[in-house]
Order: sequence, then structure tokens, then C-alpha cells
Amino acid sequence: MFLRKLHHFFTSLLYSGQLLDSEALTTKKVQLINFISFFALPLFLLFTFVNSAFEYHVINGVIFVLFIYLFWKLRQGVGHIDHVSNVLLLGMYLSHVGALFQGGILNSGFLWMFFFPLFSIFLKNSTTGLRWVGLLLGSIVVVYVLIALGVVEVPYDKNYLIFMLLVLSIETLYVHFSNGVQVLFEGKLHATNEKLKQFNHQLSSKVAQEVARNREKDSLLSQQSKMAAMGEMMANITHQWKQPLGTIGIIVQNIQLSDTLGTLDMSEVSESMQEINNQITLMNQTIRDFTQFVKPSREKRVFELQKAVDDALHLISATLYAKNIAVQRDYLEQSPLVFGHENELKHVIINIINNAKEAFAEKAVEKPVLTLHILQHPNAHELRIQDNAQGIPAHVIDRIFEPFFTTKSDGTGLGLYMSQKIIQESFGSMITIRNTHEGAQFSILFPLCTTQELS
Repeated sequence: MFLRKLHHFFTSLLYSGQLLDSEALTTKKVQLINFISFFALPLFLLFTFVNSAFEYHVINGVIFVLFIYLFWKLRQGVGHIDHVSNVLLLGMYLSHVGALFQGGILNSGFLWMFFFPLFSIFLKNSTTGLRWVGLLLGSIVVVYVLIALGVVEVPYDKNYLIFMLLVLSIETLYVHFSNGVQVLFEGKLHATNEKLKQFNHQLSSKVAQEVARNREKDSLLSQQSKMAAMGEMMANITHQWKQPLGTIGIIVQNIQLSDTLGTLDMSEVSESMQEINNQITLMNQTIRDFTQFVKPSREKRVFELQKAVDDALHLISATLYAKNIAVQRDYLEQSPLVFGHENELKHVIINIINNAKEAFAEKAVEKPVLTLHILQHPNAHELRIQDNAQGIPAHVIDRIFEPFFTTKSDGTGLGLYMSQKIIQESFGSMITIRNTHEGAQFSILFPLCTTQELS
């Protein structure tokens, strides 16, 4: 616990005075200033107070006040970073000059001085930083001259200053060169980032254009699919109405024949009219069924899977009967519940059956059979629609869900593509297909309903 609090304390000191949205370079400068203020400077002052004479304590006190001032100024806002840097460098310069006279050069002052070129060029730009280093180097030369003239006495060999002057000069040149390389690199990096931003902007614009084109294409495909489905629906209505219309025609002919022969009585007319009403009611029900089918589903809801399959079969039952297509159902004892758009699922089932119906005709299957299985899995319900039309050729089976791909001369290639999109968007699933020993088998998996969906 104590170590954690100590870590938090020192971390707070390092980041104190820094804004959360400061750029990386400003953040590093703030951390450096705080480090010198809280750690490096107190240690140096401790050594100089211990090792120096009393007359030099005044300058150390001035340095200490300067660092307290920069600490306070930095807390007023990171915008004062340039001013604070100047105060920091001034304090460091005074401490270094004091070390030259106090003999601190033989201990902590010696090491402390070699950080000055690095700090000055980092905290300021290269030109200003060199001026600060030049001021320090000039001060070293002045102290050397004063020592050589006997004006000042120091507890070390004056030639030590020559060594320091050479080392600091070499270090300054190296730091200045490295900083120049860094500035050049940052300039190139900035230019590269600007180009990258421009490229990203152009790419975003192109992506937005492509998304708009794809949406327009999907809208067109959906419209074409709806038109094709409308044609199928009209054909199914025609088949559904054939028998009632034929029955009504026969009743009318019987009434006319009885009237011609003079054998018509009112009881026969009444029964005939009742039968005509029954057939008209059947035709109206057919229209209502198809109207309900084409009505768009605005919201997803929970519905019975088996009932949806039966409703879809009912809509095309007359067509299947006319084509002599037998339908076999293999259902569960209790219909599973699924969540999605019911009418869109019916549309998918009809699309798959229509493809099977065309395959029966193309392959001239003598006894066409459609088999619908509903199965229960641990994590899903499955609907399988299988035919006995000998299957789909291996070289095209992987492409049947592509838009505009069709093997029929009069096909649009949209039915199965739109069916796949419906299952993906409305049920979060996929349609898969495989060939069995009898024919093609389409499979649709439905996720189990969640508690929230069921409520």
C-alpha cells in the first residue's frame, strides 16, 4: 500500500502542470522540468550546501527561489512552457557557474553540467539552445582566465576547465546535429502524415461513393426481384382461380341449359347461386392471402416456423398441383419459434420451390417430389427443402447465389441472390446448398429465440 501511494505521488509530480490534451513533445518537456525541479535540483543543492562555503549559500538560495517560481508558473498553464524553460535554464546556468567557483565540479556539479546542452537544445529550439550553451562555455572561459590571472582561487586544477570545455563543445555539436536530424525527420514525417491524411480523405470519399453505388445497385436488384416475384404471384393467382372460375362457368352453363329445356326450378337456382358464392369466397380468400403475403414486414417478430412454411406452400399449391409435384412434410411435433420477418421467409421458400419446379421441368422428372424437413438442433432450428431433380452441376453450384447468375435462358439470376440477402439481414443466418443422391437440398438455420425476443 505504501509503495503504491509513493508511486502515485511521484507520478503526480511528473505530470503536474500538464494538460490532458497536450501534444507529446510538450508532455515530455513538462515531465523533464518537473523531474529537475523535484529530484535533480534538490540533490544538487544538498551537495553544494554541504560542500561549499557560507558566502555561496546566497546564490544557491536564489536558484532555489527560481525553481519554486517555475513550479508555480507551470501550474498556471502549459502555455507558459517557453517562459518556464527560460527560468529553468537560468537556474541551471547559475548553479553551474556557482559550481565552478565552489569546487562542485569535482562532485555533483561536474555531472550536472554535462546535461545542460541536452536540456537547453531540447527545451528550446536549436538556435536558442546554442546561445544558452554558448553562455555557459563563455563563463567557463572567463573563470579559467580569472584563475590564470590569480584573481580567483579554486580547489582544483584550472586545466580541468579545458577538459570540460572540450567535452561540452563536442557534446553540444553532437546534440545540435542529432536535433537537426530529428527536426528533418519530423518534417518529413509531418509531410508524410499530411499526404496520408489527404489519401485517407480521398479514400473515404471513394468508399462513400462506392457504398452509395452499392446501395443503388441493391435497390435496383431488389426492385427487379420484386417485379419477378410479382410475375410469379400473378401466375399463382391465375392457377388458384382456374378451378373456381371453371366451376362457376359450369354452373352458369347448367342454369342456361335447364332454362332452355324448361326444367329450371327455383331450388336449383338457389343451390347454384350458393355454390357460386362459395367459389367467389374462395377467390376472395386467395386475394387476401396474396395481399397479406406481399405486404412488407416493418418489424421483426416471433412466429411459428411450420405455419410459415405451410402458408408459403398454400400460396403456390395450385401451381404445384398443376405440375403434378408431390409435397412431403417432415415436421416436429411442436412447431419451433423463430424471430424475423415472416413474409420475407415465405418469399424465400417460394423462390427455392420455384427453382425446384423449373429444375423438374428441365430434367423432365417423371414423379417430381418436394420434401420439407424441420429439424431441431441444440443451438438452432433448421429448414431443409429438397427435390429429386438430380442435383445442380458441380461447376455452377458455388455460384448460384451470385447476382444475375442463372443457367436458364429466361432467368434473371436474382431470386436466390435476394433470398440469401433476406436470410442474412432478417434472420442473421445463411442459406447453404448441397447435392444429395436424389437432388438439390437447400438448408436454412435459424438461431434460437432469446428471452427478450420471446417477451
